[in-house]
Amino acid sequence: MNTTLLLYFNDQWRRIDLYEDLPISLTIQELDITDFQTRKSAFSKVFTIPATSNNSNWFEHYYEVNGTDFNPLVKIPAVVQYRGTDIFNGVLRMNSVIINSVSSIDFEVYLMSDVGDFISEIKNLTLADLDYTDLVHDLTYDNVVTSWSATTNDTDGLFGGQIIYPLINDGLIYPGTGSTPDWNYRFDTATGFDNPSYPVPPTSFKPAIRIKSIIDRLFDKTSYKLKSEFFETDYFRSIYMSMFNNGQIGLGTQDSNDQVNQNIFKAFSTQQTIEYKGARSFPFRFSKRLPGSYDPLNNFYNTNNGTFQAPYQGTYYFNLRFNYQSHDILQISGNFNIVVKKGTDPTNLKNGFLVYQSPKYDLGIGFSGLKKGSPNLFFDVAMSPGEYIGIFIEEYNAYSAIGYSKPPGRYTISPYNDLGIDDDNIQYDLYNGPPLLTGNTVNVKSGVEDMNAADFLRNIATMFNLVFIQDENDKSILITPYNWYYNEEDRVERDWTQKLDLNSTYKIEPLSFDLSKEINFQYDVGSEEYLNKIFEDQNDYTYGRYRFVSDSNLLTGEKDYTLNFAATPTTSVLNAPNFIIPAVYREENSYKELPYSSKSHIFFWVGNRYAYKDIYKQIPGYWYMLSGGTAIQQTTYPCVSHLSTIDVQLPSLVSDLSFGSTFDFFGNFNDQPVQFTQYNLYDTWWRDYIENNYSNETRRLTGRFFLKPIDLYETQLTDKIYIKDSFYRVEKITDGNLIDNNLTEVSLIKEIGGYYKITPPAPFYPIAPNQAYPGIPLAVNFTGYTGTTSTPVCNGTASTEPLVLFGSLPLSNLDEIWYDTGGYYTPLPIGTYLRNISDTQLFLVIDKQGRILEQNC
Repeated sequence: MNTTLLLYFNDQWRRIDLYEDLPISLTIQELDITDFQTRKSAFSKVFTIPATSNNSNWFEHYYEVNGTDFNPLVKIPAVVQYRGTDIFNGVLRMNSVIINSVSSIDFEVYLMSDVGDFISEIKNLTLADLDYTDLVHDLTYDNVVTSWSATTNDTDGLFGGQIIYPLINDGLIYPGTGSTPDWNYRFDTATGFDNPSYPVPPTSFKPAIRIKSIIDRLFDKTSYKLKSEFFETDYFRSIYMSMFNNGQIGLGTQDSNDQVNQNIFKAFSTQQTIEYKGARSFPFRFSKRLPGSYDPLNNFYNTNNGTFQAPYQGTYYFNLRFNYQSHDILQISGNFNIVVKKGTDPTNLKNGFLVYQSPKYDLGIGFSGLKKGSPNLFFDVAMSPGEYIGIFIEEYNAYSAIGYSKPPGRYTISPYNDLGIDDDNIQYDLYNGPPLLTGNTVNVKSGVEDMNAADFLRNIATMFNLVFIQDENDKSILITPYNWYYNEEDRVERDWTQKLDLNSTYKIEPLSFDLSKEINFQYDVGSEEYLNKIFEDQNDYTYGRYRFVSDSNLLTGEKDYTLNFAATPTTSVLNAPNFIIPAVYREENSYKELPYSSKSHIFFWVGNRYAYKDIYKQIPGYWYMLSGGTAIQQTTYPCVSHLSTIDVQLPSLVSDLSFGSTFDFFGNFNDQPVQFTQYNLYDTWWRDYIENNYSNETRRLTGRFFLKPIDLYETQLTDKIYIKDSFYRVEKITDGNLIDNNLTEVSLIKEIGGYYKITPPAPFYPIAPNQAYPGIPLAVNFTGYTGTTSTPVCNGTASTEPLVLFGSLPLSNLDEIWYDTGGYYTPLPIGTYLRNISDTQLFLVIDKQGRILEQNC
C-alpha cells in the first residue's frame, strides 16, 4: 500500500491496518477565511478498517469497544502518509462497530480535518463574561488624569493605556426641578466649565476601553492563541470603545447598599451518586445555569467545575449546604469532608492554598444503619483581586466492607433538607462580599456592553474587512485585513494554463450576477443622541455611512453591513471653536442636555489637545476639573474622535473611522482641521475588494483542472493563478485528491487590480496632560534640506534653504518652520519635507502655520 494511517495512542504514533489505500482529498475555499462563523472542515471521510489483533488492541484500549460500548465523542489525532510523506493531519473518531459474524468485525471510522471549534468556544460568551478584574479602580481625579498619558504602548497611562477617560458631553446635571445645570461644557458663560467656580467633577467622566484589550481577553477565554500584526499597529491600538452607556452621568447613581449587594452570587449543583474510592480529591461541581442562580458581577464561572474570582480585596463569606447518605449497608470504613482552596490559576485549584476544611463525615456502618447527615457550612476567606476559589470533596480511608474485597460502595450528595429547610438543589452562595472601595469604584465588567463575543468580532471584521486563518497545528488564529493577506508583493504566481482540461466543460461567467445592486456600510442609528439625531433627521441614513451602487442595470437588492456601534460625530464647545468633543446627550425643550446614550461608540484616542479657543490657536483657553474640593486648571483636554487627529491639514496624515468621510459639525465653526481623507474605512479596507468584484471585466472561471498532489499541497488561497492572459485568485477547490493525479473542479475569480498592504496613519501624542502652553518662541535660524518628496530630503540630495524655527533646536513635533528670505518670513507650505542638515530626523509640514511632524526616511 502507498498510504499509511497513524493514530496517536498513549503518547506514541501507532500504525493502523487498512483494507486499501485511503483516497485523501480536501477542499480549499475563500469562504473559510472571510466568514469565521461558518468554517468547515477541508476534508472528511467515512471508511472501515478490519478488526485485526493490532487494530483491536489499540481501539479497544482507547475506545473500550467490547461489542458496542464506546464513546463516539472521543477523537484521536491522526496522520496519513503517502509513501512516507505526511499529506494529511487531522483527527479520527469511531462511528460504529460492525459485527459481520462471530469471527468478522469491522470498525467504521470518521477521518476529518481538525478545524477546531473556535466559534463554539465564544458563541455563548458576552463581553461582560470576560475577565477584567485587573482593571478595577476608583474613579478619582488622579486616575482620570493618569489615563490621559496613554500612548499606543503597554506602559503609559492607566493600566498601560487600556483605560482612558475622554471628555465627551454625556449630558448635564440639573438639580431639583431647576433649569440651570451645576456646570456646562461652555466657555465665557456664567456656569461654564472655564470658570473655577463650576469645575467638572471626575464622577462625570465615563471610561473607554482599548479594543485590543477586549480582543486579548476574548482569546484568553479560548484554547486558541491570537496572531495579528494588524492588531499591534499604532493605528489599531489607538482605537477605543465607550463604556457605561447607561443613560446616566458617569457610572450611574447607586446607593452603597446596592453596590455591596452586587458582590454576591448563588450557584447550584444537582443530586449525584458517587462511587467511593478513598484517598482522593475531586471537584464539587456547581453551575449558575439552574433556576434561582444569580451573579451580578459575572465572577462565578461554570467552567473549571464552578469557580469564583474575587473582584475586590477583602473577606468573602460563603455558605454551602447539602445532604449526604451512604448506600452500602456492609461498608465498615470510609469518610469524606469538604475542603476549599484558592489560587491564581483556576485550572489548578486542586493544588491551591487550603483555606477551609470541614469536619469528616463518616460513611461506615453504624447501629442505626446507613450513615447520613445535613452539613450546613459557613466559612470566610480573605481574597485579593483576581484570586479564584474552588470546592473539593476529599475521601480518606481506603474502602472496606464485611465479606467483600471490592464491593460497589456508594454515597449520595443531595439537596439540603433539615430544620425546616427543603432545598430544590445543592446550594453554594457568597452571601456577603467586601463593599466597593468607594461609591465610584469602576468595575469594567459592569460597564462593558453585554454584546455577544462572536458579534463583537463580526463588527470588528466588518470595519476592517478582516480574514481569519485558523491553524490547528499550533492552535492559533491569524487575523489580518483582506488586502494585507492578499498583498500583491507577497503573492506567488502559478501558471495553470496547461492544467485546464479543454476536453471537459468549463464555464466563464460574470461574477456580478450573484451580487446586490447596492451595499451600505454603516453604523447603527444614534436614536436620540444629539448630534446623531440632527444628522439622521436631516438625512435618511446614519452618520459616516458609505453607499456603494453598481452601475449595472441587471442587479437588484441591497446588502447592509451595519455595526452594533453608534457613530461618533463631534462639535465645538460654545465660544471655543477649537475645543472639539462628541455630544451624545438628548436635547429636551431646545436647551436641556439630558443624559441619554445607550450604545457603544468606537473612536480614536486622539490624545491631549491644547484648549485653544480660536481656530488659529492663538488664544489659550482653560477649563477646570475638581480634585477633592479643589478646582484644578487644565490647559489641555483628552480628545477622542472618529478622526485620528484634529491638528493636521494634510489628508494623508489623517485616518477616519467613518466608512465614508462625512462633513462634521465642528466644521460649521472651524475649517482648519482635515475632515476628508483617503484613509476612511471604505477607501482603506473595502474599495479594492468591492471594485474588483463588481468590475465589468471580473469573471468567474469554473472548470476541471489536472492537478497533482504536489499542486494541492503547495497551493495557497493567496496564490495568483495565471491562465492564458489573466490572473485569478482561488475561490474554491473541491475535493482535491492528495494521493493521485486527478481532474479536480476549481472555481477561480479573475483579478482586475492588485491588493496592497496599507497601514493608515495613527494618532500622535506630543502633548502631556495639562502641559503648559508654549511661550513666545524665539526665532532660530538654521539651514535645512526641503522638498516635496521625502527621498531627496532624506539622502541629502535636495536643495538647501535658509529656514527659521520659532522655538529651539533640535527640531521637534509641532515646531513652526518658516522660510527666511532676508528678514521676511513665510511658513513652509503644507506637505513640505524638511531636515536640518545637522540632524537625521525627517519632518513634514502639516498645517498652514508651518507646524511639523516626525516622519520616517
